[in-house]
Amino acid sequence: MRERESETTKRTHPKIRAAPVEDASCALAACGPDFTRLSSCNLPTETGTVQLCVYGEPGGASWVVCISGAVRGRQSVHLRVHDACLTSEVLGSLKCDCALQLRMFQQHIATHGGVLIYTPQEGRGIGLANKVAAYSLQEQGLDTVDANTALGLPEEARDYTRVRAILTDLGVASVVLLTNNPFKLRTLRSLGIQVESAASILPDGLPEQCVGYLRTKAARMGHMLPSSRLHARDAEKAPRLRVPEECVECDDSLSRSGAAETTPLPWGERDEVALLLKTLSHEIERHTRREDTTTSRRRPFVTLTYAQTLDGSIAGPLGASGERLIISGVPSMTMTHALRAIHDAIIVGVGTALADNPQLTVRLTPGRNPLRVVLDGQLRVPVDSKMMRAGVERRTTAAVVTLQRTLCNSAAAMRAAHLRSCRVRVLAVKPDERGKVPLTSALSVLGERLRVRSAMVEGGTEVIASCALERAAHRVVLTLGPKLTHGTRPAFKVLSERAPSLNEAACPLYGVHSFCLGDDVVVSGRGPSFDRLAMQE
Repeated sequence: MRERESETTKRTHPKIRAAPVEDASCALAACGPDFTRLSSCNLPTETGTVQLCVYGEPGGASWVVCISGAVRGRQSVHLRVHDACLTSEVLGSLKCDCALQLRMFQQHIATHGGVLIYTPQEGRGIGLANKVAAYSLQEQGLDTVDANTALGLPEEARDYTRVRAILTDLGVASVVLLTNNPFKLRTLRSLGIQVESAASILPDGLPEQCVGYLRTKAARMGHMLPSSRLHARDAEKAPRLRVPEECVECDDSLSRSGAAETTPLPWGERDEVALLLKTLSHEIERHTRREDTTTSRRRPFVTLTYAQTLDGSIAGPLGASGERLIISGVPSMTMTHALRAIHDAIIVGVGTALADNPQLTVRLTPGRNPLRVVLDGQLRVPVDSKMMRAGVERRTTAAVVTLQRTLCNSAAAMRAAHLRSCRVRVLAVKPDERGKVPLTSALSVLGERLRVRSAMVEGGTEVIASCALERAAHRVVLTLGPKLTHGTRPAFKVLSERAPSLNEAACPLYGVHSFCLGDDVVVSGRGPSFDRLAMQE
């Protein structure tokens, strides 16, 4: 019976064949004659359906490949070669960020396509038992490199020869490698794999227990990690939140060869979204330099961004049914996450926080999470809401701006104390004429108390209207979804109610530019605050 199954398997799953034949045969020869594609299927996952392929020798270790989108004959295919880490990915170990990197890349290829090669090379190739033995030595004070050496093991024992065979079988022409490890980059190129460029994959929410490990990899193994990302962030002592720009340099030979060059993901240099992100980053930097040299009260650069239908409705819940109005397509949502990643903070009103319970994190593209801020005059936001949770980040990740008079109430004061105990900053301002939290006052206190230099306003209707009426936006990024909802959730109904005249309330934009993104249209322009600052120069 087993002989019959074996014969069936050989007929159903032939050895790797790819064109040109000589390339495939060379790849197979380096891997051994029995390296084959053993099986494949379509696999639904939490991030989307992927094609799952299993490679290896019969009875030997398996190499698992997840493919999202069309890759055969394609260039610049996003690739991650991820080595097994049972301690992190199965047992939840906090000693490394392997599980975080794996999940981030799964989310990335669900949106942008690509190939994930999951190798059986646990512990940088030394195996699970030796890895655990090395962990034991690390508990005695050795770092990850010295622990391997003390055991008589190499610091790096992985072999990526089979990656070439797999990519040849898949017909991938060239790749963009997502890795922090220059060893992988050098090795894949030495195998003849066409690696166009590399990009770091940098998860947020790094546990404190793995910071020393990452520092060691950067200092001793040349990993491409922004050094500022490894510094502890205590909001009381060093509250300034900035996008890390500089990376730890790799060894000289790697830098000279250009291998350390990174490619912005997920868009190329000529892409409209990449241009928008680059322009916005430059404007934020310019504003920050100006604010740092002034003696007046500091206020962050403000980007107002939201999505609306063609007839003016914005995203959100539709009544008591709980159904949510979705406007943007996946490319636009990914752009929004990229915008979040270049801002220090993201601001919403308490209505949005209660109705949507949003995370307000960066999930669809690599990047760090901004400080989540809710304007909440009565301290109604639950401490266990998604945006209030600090999780494993162990730093201030959220803030509430409330009213000074609210904190005079004993019940509200207790809620504020509870929020503070969960590492949520509670800031207080004076009310506006309507008894609400003024957006401009909130921006000022965020700039002065938390040193926030850039803030992204996402909604809902009250905050959007305040941003328009108070002329607070330096830049506006509006996404128009090709839908008609008959005014189900009008974005500026509140604006018409609050403004004495619609002409007076109208918020002019300058230097307007628009482009298509998927089925959506993105409109971007400089707001009135930007124009005033430009005129002052």
